[in-house]
Amino acid sequence: MVCGDEVKKDMATRLGLPEAPHSASTFKDQIYTCTYHMSEGDFVISVKETPSREAAQTYFEALRVEVPNATDIKGLENLGFPAYKNDAGSVVFLKDNMILHVNATDIKTTVGPDHITPEAFAYQTATTILACWKEHPEQAAR
Repeated sequence: MVCGDEVKKDMATRLGLPEAPHSASTFKDQIYTCTYHMSEGDFVISVKETPSREAAQTYFEALRVEVPNATDIKGLENLGFPAYKNDAGSVVFLKDNMILHVNATDIKTTVGPDHITPEAFAYQTATTILACWKEHPEQAAR
């Protein structure tokens, strides 16, 4: 999913490109990672799948240490899920037994014709993925 057609189409649209940037994916330690190589910097989306909600919660909290100056996302912006972000361009959501981390911290400028900040780009991409998770939970990480 994080390297899937829906995400690629959404990215291409927001970036004003005919197609999404080149991407490469990996799977290690139950973490599926898709890295989009953009001229502005790498954009990384990862999903950690755990055996239980409790394990996911533990990983979610441990990951917070790797997201400097993380603040909780609250209200409607968290889409009903535990979530946190930072101003540098990382957003992290917890859903069931999976953790979604969208990382735009390598991007140091705005992107696309609408000059989207790295933080907004990460959040917009996360919401696209979370919408797909509701529709196709069995395909979330793929």
